[in-house]
Amino acid sequence: MKQKILILLLLTTGIGLYAQDISQLRITGKAEQLLNEIINKEVRDKNGELCAGLVILSDLTGLNYQSSLGIVKNNQSSGKDFLFLSPSERMVEVFCSGYEPLKIILNEIGIKLKSGEVWQIKVTGEKKLNLIPINIIANPEGANITIDGINKGMGITYQVTEGEHEIKIEKEGYRTLTKKINVNTNNVLFTYPLERIEPVLIHVKTTPSEAKIYIDNFEKGITDKDFHLFPGKYKIKISKSGFVDQEKEIVVEENMPNSYSFTLSKTSVTLSLKVTPSDAKVLINKEDYSNRASVELSPGRYLIEISKEGYSILEETIVMVLEKPLVKEYLLKRKTGKLQITVQPTDARVELKNGAEIINQWSGSKYIKDIGIGKYTLITIKEGYQTNTKQISIMENQTTSEDITLEKIEAPVIQKQVEKNQTNYEGMVYVEGGEFMMGSESGDDDEKPVHKVVVKSFYIDKYEVTVAEFEKFVNATNYKTNAEKEGWSYIWNGSSWVKKNGVYWLCGIDGKLITESKKNYPVIHVSWYDANAYALWAGKRLPTEAEWEYAARGGKNSRGYRYSGSDNIKDVAWYCEEHGIVTIHEVGAKQPNELGVYDMSGNVWEWCHDWYSENYYYNSMYENPQGPVSGIYRVLRGGAWSCLEPYNSVYIRSYMMNLNIPTYRDIWVGFRCAKDAN
Repeated sequence: MKQKILILLLLTTGIGLYAQDISQLRITGKAEQLLNEIINKEVRDKNGELCAGLVILSDLTGLNYQSSLGIVKNNQSSGKDFLFLSPSERMVEVFCSGYEPLKIILNEIGIKLKSGEVWQIKVTGEKKLNLIPINIIANPEGANITIDGINKGMGITYQVTEGEHEIKIEKEGYRTLTKKINVNTNNVLFTYPLERIEPVLIHVKTTPSEAKIYIDNFEKGITDKDFHLFPGKYKIKISKSGFVDQEKEIVVEENMPNSYSFTLSKTSVTLSLKVTPSDAKVLINKEDYSNRASVELSPGRYLIEISKEGYSILEETIVMVLEKPLVKEYLLKRKTGKLQITVQPTDARVELKNGAEIINQWSGSKYIKDIGIGKYTLITIKEGYQTNTKQISIMENQTTSEDITLEKIEAPVIQKQVEKNQTNYEGMVYVEGGEFMMGSESGDDDEKPVHKVVVKSFYIDKYEVTVAEFEKFVNATNYKTNAEKEGWSYIWNGSSWVKKNGVYWLCGIDGKLITESKKNYPVIHVSWYDANAYALWAGKRLPTEAEWEYAARGGKNSRGYRYSGSDNIKDVAWYCEEHGIVTIHEVGAKQPNELGVYDMSGNVWEWCHDWYSENYYYNSMYENPQGPVSGIYRVLRGGAWSCLEPYNSVYIRSYMMNLNIPTYRDIWVGFRCAKDAN
């Protein structure tokens, strides 16, 4: 009844709207895209963009135009005007003498301008155009009405010309209805019931996932996601931080899969970097990206700066383009100088080091060109001569000259103790010879590979040589140690190693003279030469590295312990505990190993007979290996009271900077002796 009353009211009130005399321009038909029309590519808008085209056909003359962004160009001909417009243009207004201006909102008539594309519309006008009011009633109410492609909103009464028109009725939850109607003064009421429809399932998937979904600007959740929509057209937008938004129109249909997949493109581009040297500093637009194999950058221009002390700075400007990853390799050119060295004796061995890295080794004098600038350690050594260690600097485009003469060590005439010492094994432990696996696959590189070794039977000191024992040697021979000759030894001041004057074998770890009660501690501040001299005096020798490890492992009595005598380091070793008291201790205070030998893990590092070589284990002899025939460093084994737990294992080899030079001495290093069994 309510709807019938409304219809009657509309019919009675609408009669007064007939026969309005209006001089008005209008569009006839629908906008059409001209796919075969070619636009002049030389015509561009003020932003430099290629124009879009709008062709206006008309039976009127004298048409003029204006637009919100300005008409770029107008090619006029009879009945046809070709307007060049900016692709961003949204409105064109048409003027003709005697008519009301026609304002055309392009997207309302289905035109979406793009560079290089051309659209066409037809414009006409009738000076006395009779508009007829019509009523379009949808059931249920609240539907959106479109007439001849122009959205008219959700009203009921509309004015149109007499003749055929196309109407479209849309309401969410109902099937869209499109009809052709014929309008005349006797046919002005159009009533349409709408068919209800059910929502359908939608599936949205993105790569990568966890992107936000927007349907007609309303957020629907995070991908991958299923939800329901009524059939119809929708604008979908996919958004994820770090990726380009994607938007498109989708048509949701009944009885269809309605599955939509999106592959997102990054808003950044990957820059892969390979820099030599690898520790060079890398700045990208002044921001530090050092030690990075790859960097994510937004599209744009970037300044790359790569630098390292001692190298020439390298700079390059690059342009990152979306979806075009870039790989760059940079090799810094080292600043160089020259080094000229002469040595005496002429067959002395020389080693050039940069920090812990060995740069070069050779024998005799040498001239080196194109050596990187910086500070180096130059070590010159020869058996029977004082080792020379010197810090040198290489300057850019300059020659550094060094003339090194080694000081000969006057070997003391050491009278052995009474001949009975040749067969006296007091204080020593017999080690029956045998075969064992030397080294460790889990240790450092110089402890690899594990290799099979056999040693002859021998004797080894039960304890490390004590201060009291070394004192007897000095008193008997008037021997002067390296520390006494050079007037100093190394001590640790709590933060660094320092040479302290006046420190020698009778001093403790603080560099002060020890008391009588501490003469049963291991002797320290002794070099390899000092240890070897004592061994000769005592009718003994220093153990080979193989003998030392065999004895430390327990010889034929070995139980495979990690430390010498136990898997529990506290049972057998003095070492650096995280919160314990760190100091040297008297010999033999912990339990012995399987052979009855004490302190082969911890207390002090022990000098061995062998020259040191990092790769010696790859070439070691099987029977009684004696180490390399020559070298710069001597082997130290066993760990020390100041070392952390892992450094006291039976397989550990010491190699720390210049610590193994035969003249070296400090608060960590002592020794024990060995002797042939026969």
